[in-house]
Amino acid sequence: MSKLCVTTVCSDDSMSYFIPLFIYTWTRAYPEYDVKVYVRGKLRDNVRGILDGMRERKLGGDSWEVVEDVFTGYPNEVSVCNSCRHLLSAARFKKYKYVYVTDIDFLAFRHHPSHMAYYARVMRRSGVPYAGFRGPYRKPHRPSISANGWKGWYTRVAGGTFMLKSPEWFQKTMNMRKHYKRLGKRHKKDGKDRHYFASYREYDEVMLYRIIRGSGMKTPKKKNCFPSGQVYNRNYRDIHLGDFTKSRGKKTGKMSTLITNENIKAYWALQREEAWQWVLGECTKNKRIKNAISHMHSHIHYRKEKIQRVRSKRVSRANKG
Repeated sequence: MSKLCVTTVCSDDSMSYFIPLFIYTWTRAYPEYDVKVYVRGKLRDNVRGILDGMRERKLGGDSWEVVEDVFTGYPNEVSVCNSCRHLLSAARFKKYKYVYVTDIDFLAFRHHPSHMAYYARVMRRSGVPYAGFRGPYRKPHRPSISANGWKGWYTRVAGGTFMLKSPEWFQKTMNMRKHYKRLGKRHKKDGKDRHYFASYREYDEVMLYRIIRGSGMKTPKKKNCFPSGQVYNRNYRDIHLGDFTKSRGKKTGKMSTLITNENIKAYWALQREEAWQWVLGECTKNKRIKNAISHMHSHIHYRKEKIQRVRSKRVSRANKG
C-alpha cells in the first residue's frame, strides 16, 4: 500500500491531454506513490486511447487511475476544477497517510528528500496537518476582485503544491469543506465578499486560505513561506507547463526563477526515454499541448546553453589555476 496519493481534478476539454504526461512523470518519479486523476465529465476518445496505450505498454504499472464524472453539478467557472480538488472527500483517500494536491499540467521529478519526506518535515515544523505556502501580496493586480491586493480575507495559499496529512486534515476542515461544497453546488457566495464560487482564477487559493483559517489552524504569514516561516524550496515545484501557456512563459528571467537548474537537468534525462517520447508524441497532437511543450523546449534549450557556458568558464578558470 502506498503512503501517498498524488491527485488533482481536471476538466474534460483540451486540458485532459495533460493527463498522460502527468501520470507518466509522477509514476516514473515515484513508482511507490499512487496517482488519482478526477475528471469533470467524460474523457475524450483520443485521451482514452493514449491512456489505453499506456496500460498496454505497462507505463506506470497499476499505481494510477482516472475517475470520470466528478463534480458534474458544479458551475463551469474559471476556477472550478482548481477549487474542487480541495473539496474531494476523505473517503477517497482513507488508505493514505498523505495526499499531494497539485495541477494537472505539472511534470514531476524525483528529489532527495522525496516530495513526501520534504512536505512531512514542513508539517512537523509548522505543527499543522498541511504544507502550503503563502502566495503573492499584490500580483496579479486585480482591483475588480480585491482593491487592496491579496491580503486579509483575500490571502492566497498556493493550491497546486499542497500536501495534506490524512485523516487529520479532513477531520479539522470537515465543516469548512462541507460549507464550500454546498456553495459550489448552489453557485453561491461565501459571505466574505461579492464573488461567486470559483468565479475568478485565484478563487481556489483564497478559498483554501479561508478553509484553513475557518478551521482554526495556523496560516502562513510571509510570501513563499509555510506557517513556520520556512521558505518554499522551488525544486519541488518541478516544471509547470501551465507557465508556458501564459505570457510569463516568454520571459526567460521570470522562468529562470520558477524552474531550477536541478529540474532542467531532470528534464534532459526524461527526454532521452523512448516511452516518454511516445507519450509526448501522442499528447502533442493536441494544439494546446503542442504549443506549451514547444515554448517549454525553447526555454529548456536556452537554459541548457546557459548552464553549459557557466560550466565551461569554471573549467577554464580551474585549468588556468
